[in-house]
Amino acid sequence: MVNYNNITDLTASTISRQSYKQIPRKIFIETDYHIQVWENIETIKDSDTGLHGYVLQNDDTDEIVISFRGTELPKTTATKVKEKYLATPSQDARLAGAGGGAELENGYIVYNQKDVDYSETLKDVEEDIQGIVLGDSDYTKKDYRKTPYLGTPSQDAALLTGKAKFDSKDKTLTYDTKNQFTVAEQVVEKYVKKHGSDNIVFTGHSLGGGLAQYYA
Repeated sequence: MVNYNNITDLTASTISRQSYKQIPRKIFIETDYHIQVWENIETIKDSDTGLHGYVLQNDDTDEIVISFRGTELPKTTATKVKEKYLATPSQDARLAGAGGGAELENGYIVYNQKDVDYSETLKDVEEDIQGIVLGDSDYTKKDYRKTPYLGTPSQDAALLTGKAKFDSKDKTLTYDTKNQFTVAEQVVEKYVKKHGSDNIVFTGHSLGGGLAQYYA
């Protein structure tokens, strides 16, 4: 009898690649023995840190795969612009082919305005640098750096923004941090508690691979 309980490199890499897309309710992976059916049971998404991933469960074995998305590339969007043609140098340059070109329509110049969104990329790069390249051990902790409370502006700002907690007993501040590692930890703990660590496999590419390796 074939043992289907082993998640192969093919399965893990396929799910990892799929994590860069919008994973549907179920995905199907063809192996040498049969077709695996994986159900998307949770989408991991945190807009503050840029964490994105999926939790999938095998329909036959109940195995769990937690897949983290890697560093995202900048997103380019195009908006159609229609404005009155005034023969300005910039308009004529577009008509000559600059900026992707343009067309004249009944006295109007029509072109696509491209915008590049770097917001998600910058969040991921910050995680790459702090959590992986520099390997800052404090960065991956929810709570770190306990220090006496002196009432300084920076300490008060940390309290106001929720980045630190005040202990009235010993008059100290404990700083906490929110990033992809600490947010992912909440998801990991939930599924480890429910399914056990032996029944969970982590996968990911790039930054997602770093997160997967950290929790494996």
